[in-house]
Amino acid sequence: MKIGIYSQPSGPVLGGTDVAVAVLAEALADSHAVEVLHHAEQLSAEQLGAFSGTDLSRVTLRRVSRTSRPDHEPLNPYSRLRGERRREAEISEGYDLFIPFTHEPPPFCHARYGLISVLFPTSSPLHRDGRTPTTLWGAARRMYSALEWSRRLGSYHGSVAISNYTREWTRRRWGVDSAVVYPPTESPGRSAEKESLILSIGRFAAKGFVKCQAELVHTFKRLPARGWRYVSAGAVATVPADQAYLAAVRDSAGPRTDIQIAGNVPRSRVRELYAQASIFWHAAGWTNAINDPSFNEHFGISTVEAMSYGAVPVVINRGGQPEIVEHGISGFVWNDERELVEYTLALMDDSDLLHRMSEAARQRAQHFRRPQYVNRFRQVIDDLMNGTLNASSGEAA
Repeated sequence: MKIGIYSQPSGPVLGGTDVAVAVLAEALADSHAVEVLHHAEQLSAEQLGAFSGTDLSRVTLRRVSRTSRPDHEPLNPYSRLRGERRREAEISEGYDLFIPFTHEPPPFCHARYGLISVLFPTSSPLHRDGRTPTTLWGAARRMYSALEWSRRLGSYHGSVAISNYTREWTRRRWGVDSAVVYPPTESPGRSAEKESLILSIGRFAAKGFVKCQAELVHTFKRLPARGWRYVSAGAVATVPADQAYLAAVRDSAGPRTDIQIAGNVPRSRVRELYAQASIFWHAAGWTNAINDPSFNEHFGISTVEAMSYGAVPVVINRGGQPEIVEHGISGFVWNDERELVEYTLALMDDSDLLHRMSEAARQRAQHFRRPQYVNRFRQVIDDLMNGTLNASSGEAA
């Protein structure tokens, strides 16, 4: 088969979606002709392979331009639909199987089979804002939006979601059920002697999908001094606002030598930190997800990676995090700062509890390895082509 895997998001830095795309592409290239479609200005198979730890020598990368609507569109809704389909045809035409990894409405599928991989449905074409249009033109636009979206979805044959959290919101916002395929995490490297280290890994961003590093620095400063240190590391884009946020997080640490804020650390250093850390903190969605569920962690790859090295997760009880962490067994999930402090101090003060949960975290992380991801995705593809895909079964972990 000829397979196209489309990485629809186009962030300033490579991330977890790119890893998931690369791992799937590498696996399917064993027996199929695979192309990875992307929007990056400059990206090679070698670069993507190095970032994701995959061999993409048998995979072709293809850059595609984003389609845009013309300034003037026909009033006839079916003429507009035909125009949209034509404009997007080049993206998926010629493939036997087309798989877009997306947050947004996917392009019309022109492949023989289409399978949507939903990261999180950030927009809701069918349900907009819940308000009733106040003008005839507004009502007409709402009706056309619903028609176009139903036709887009109708051009695909199935859907997968990266977590039950994403699955539930895809059902609410898009009216589509999905099979669950958890994203892949790599196997841990060499183990190291654990240190009195609390670690956070996450991209430094000033707005949108933020990881709340400044709030975690504030929380660490509330902890009693017991010889522990805190490291917050992650990628940061060259965007001035994000650079300013990184500087602000560093400033919030003040002169404390037991707090380190590190931007754009190499992957090898991230692995070293995972191996050294005893506790892992994660707080995405803490401050800005009340009215927008897309700001919660949709799954939590960094949490699984930390667990695979034996770092005990103490993570926010939102998004996909509670699907990963078995509260009280392989880590803790918290709802507010008081609980974050309470669970962290319990681990700091009880070495037996820390060791027991560390081993449980390692075992739990085994459920989210790359082989499980590939096998699950292959099964979904087989079921899709056999006409037996049953999204309602989800995935048990």
